[in-house]
Amino acid sequence: MQLLKGALFIAICAVLATGEPLPDRSMIHAECLEKHELTENEFQEMAEKMSLDIDNRFKCYMHCMMSGYGHLNESGKIVIEKIQEQQYLPERHVEIFTECGEQHEAVEDQCEYVFTLSTCVMAQIRKEAEERMG
Repeated sequence: MQLLKGALFIAICAVLATGEPLPDRSMIHAECLEKHELTENEFQEMAEKMSLDIDNRFKCYMHCMMSGYGHLNESGKIVIEKIQEQQYLPERHVEIFTECGEQHEAVEDQCEYVFTLSTCVMAQIRKEAEERMG
């Protein structure tokens, strides 16, 4: 199950990090790690766990990455159209992002918002994938 969580996190990051030319992804990754005082090893460990009680540095790293890719508005909320400009998303994924965004709209802390949104998206994608697999 932990491996599946890690794989889903990586898949979400891939969706959020591909498409039209963006600033160098490895540069943004390195800047966000440094800004939030995370080592690469800590990042890898936390990405594999993705538990709700995860270190706030990881949550803020995620916010930093999404902000770096231009996927957040000035209030720190997800802008699905910005993701769609950079990456094709199946209609169901757009619906999931929209539903999760609405569910977590009231979260005021920007780091917590990005993290809860991301975990919501991953959980729904995982649930639907498991249902399809029987």
